Amino acid sequence: MVQSVSFQGITKNIFEQHIRDRLKMKKGSLFTRRDLAADVQTIRTVYLEKGYADVQVRFDQAHMAPEPGQKIYDLNYMVNEGPLYHIDLIRPRGNDKTKPAVITREMAISPGDRYDIRKIKQSIQRLRKLGYFSKVEVRAVGSRRVEPGKKYKELYVHVEEKGTSRLMLGVGGSSTGGVFGDLRFRDTNFDLSDTPRSWSDFVSGSAFAGGGQTLAVFLQPGTETSRFGFRWCEPWLNQRPVELGLSAAYSSREWDEYTVDKLGGSVTLGKRYPPTLTGFVGLRIHEVDVTDVDSDAPPDVRDDKGTHEMLGVSVGVTRNTLDKLTLPTSGKKYTLSAELVGDAGLDALKLIAEGRKYKTVHEAPDKSKHVVSLWGRTSVIAGSDLPVFERFYAGGLGSVRGFAAHGISPTYNGDPIGGEFKIEGGVEYLFPFIKDTARGVVFLDAGSVADDSFDIGDALSDMRASTGVGLELVLPAAGGVPLAMYLGVPLKKESGDETEAFTFSLGIFLP
Repeated sequence: MVQSVSFQGITKNIFEQHIRDRLKMKKGSLFTRRDLAADVQTIRTVYLEKGYADVQVRFDQAHMAPEPGQKIYDLNYMVNEGPLYHIDLIRPRGNDKTKPAVITREMAISPGDRYDIRKIKQSIQRLRKLGYFSKVEVRAVGSRRVEPGKKYKELYVHVEEKGTSRLMLGVGGSSTGGVFGDLRFRDTNFDLSDTPRSWSDFVSGSAFAGGGQTLAVFLQPGTETSRFGFRWCEPWLNQRPVELGLSAAYSSREWDEYTVDKLGGSVTLGKRYPPTLTGFVGLRIHEVDVTDVDSDAPPDVRDDKGTHEMLGVSVGVTRNTLDKLTLPTSGKKYTLSAELVGDAGLDALKLIAEGRKYKTVHEAPDKSKHVVSLWGRTSVIAGSDLPVFERFYAGGLGSVRGFAAHGISPTYNGDPIGGEFKIEGGVEYLFPFIKDTARGVVFLDAGSVADDSFDIGDALSDMRASTGVGLELVLPAAGGVPLAMYLGVPLKKESGDETEAFTFSLGIFLP
């Protein structure tokens, strides 16, 4: 048993109080070697958080045995604080392709700041989440900078780069979406301004590289569904925490009663508020043609036949604390958004609130994790009626699995026409197959769509539900691109609902 805890070498009383509050072994605690090692590290950490990068901690103990078999310990920690340090320079190393500014802008600590191990660890986590590097290490070394009353450390950021551009070719399909080809190019460390100086720069891949931008190009021709387009994103506009996104796309979808062709683009501008908030505004413009309308199609569809000039202006906020971009095991992501939208005007309002939470419930000896995930989404349209292609539907990826896209919807003579209120959510149990690479999924989803805005009663009374299993994995050979496959079975459905047992996605995990 611990009888007393004392310190030597601590010059500031507030440090001693912080240390005592964080120790595992206090007066009256049971003495163990494991807790002793943890407490020595705790003392070092307190100083490393306060700028004392060279702190040393030694332990001295004394014990007496007043009775046979019983030991009482007096614990004494000897601390050599060393000097207080500030940061001089941050020097990236090993970044043959990635621009130095792409690395330094992700650092949570800056030149002139007091040394702080917490900010250094946060910086390492940020750099790892970028997905550009297979290895990230930060080492503090002495600086040659001399200033009266101040000492400095330089931070060497050592990285090992990995491939970030991938070309993917595949074929997919579903019972409701037909068969389609899939050709995609994706580079998550793109640089639009890094033009090639020679043909060899372009061939070797050293051009248009290392700027931290994202470029995605997709070509998906299909029998019933086709999509073509691109998306470009600059996450640090003018080296500020401002994100600029540009996209353009053409899509064509053949439904049973009509065909929808869309051509347009969008611009988004987001501002990050560290550590977890992002506010954004957006503008989208689409020309939409509704054609091949059957004579017995629902009146809403027949009314929407022709060309529509759709305009949308949106604003929103996201809070994201997920620990990883792919296969997250902890954290939350919430988004609230509002969009004014209309046909050549802004006469309707779309409101969407959605969120997802991950919680680790068990960690295996190899550090692989069992995770429970909850997700939910509520969507409302207020104002003027919107065309059928702008209304809400449920089912498919990102929604209630086991049902087809548009499989859950208000109907007219059995044909879906969409609604103005949607509620959906689910729970998942995620268990590891291959650590950090693949995990299984058992899910329970539920959702409903109602005709009118805020018609919560009808939505809840007509709730559908499904259950199933799935597999989520990242493809190392494709630069860590995620692939998800799900097999779902409806538990509760209504007449007219369209089901779909198997769904998959390449490039993002849903919902």
